[in-house]
Amino acid sequence: MTGFYKYACLLFLGVALFSCSAPRHVSYFQNAASFGKQPVEKSYKVNIQNDDLISIMVASKDTDLAVPFNKLNPDGTAYGYLVDAKGEIDFPLLGTLQVTRQTTDGLALLLKKRLISEGYIKDPTVIVRLLNFKVSVIGEVTKPGVFPVSTERITILEAIGMAGDLSIYGKRDKILVVREKDGEREMHYLDIQSTDLLSSPYYYLQQNDVVYVEPNKAKAMQGDYKTRVLPLVLSGVSVLASIASVLILVL
Repeated sequence: MTGFYKYACLLFLGVALFSCSAPRHVSYFQNAASFGKQPVEKSYKVNIQNDDLISIMVASKDTDLAVPFNKLNPDGTAYGYLVDAKGEIDFPLLGTLQVTRQTTDGLALLLKKRLISEGYIKDPTVIVRLLNFKVSVIGEVTKPGVFPVSTERITILEAIGMAGDLSIYGKRDKILVVREKDGEREMHYLDIQSTDLLSSPYYYLQQNDVVYVEPNKAKAMQGDYKTRVLPLVLSGVSVLASIASVLILVL
């Protein structure tokens, strides 16, 4: 029974300490009082990558001239061009186009210039959009999952909000962002308790980013309780029940 009391005391002490320190560990932007002001990044854009699905719509005052460049799906929705492993798409009349490492606005400008210079349309308006922009949020959040993003611009705080916020067991100071860029995978930790987060290059997420929220020590203690302490408790109860049964028979 000595071991049981030892684990029970440790568990009680751990819960007590966590309860006292929880507010400090849960709050975001703890140094906000000294933050001041910071310019908002308005020009942030993501680059087109391999396996992206993009729509391209071309318009003109002469609508007949734009028709050949506007492919549609059978249901009438905008056609999605899948960027291949070489970073290319096959566009009507203009042929093969290298589209990776460009923003959607940059590609729209390139197409506009070519349509004019090659004599197809004098006054084209070109709109390029990403159709499969998504981010994944997993780990210690309320609703982990994969979330589509229609605006092509999302911050890590917005992604966490879409996942229902962090659970009480999520580490606020060690949130991992996994990103694929130029054929390589990179990882970076963020601390949402600090306003330094706002100036991080990972504050704005890119398509296919994965956000992982690690469990904190309280979660580990909870797991330790279930795997080590609880069996001891049940074993102790079983022993006491057996002793009680014997005493009843003897008496």
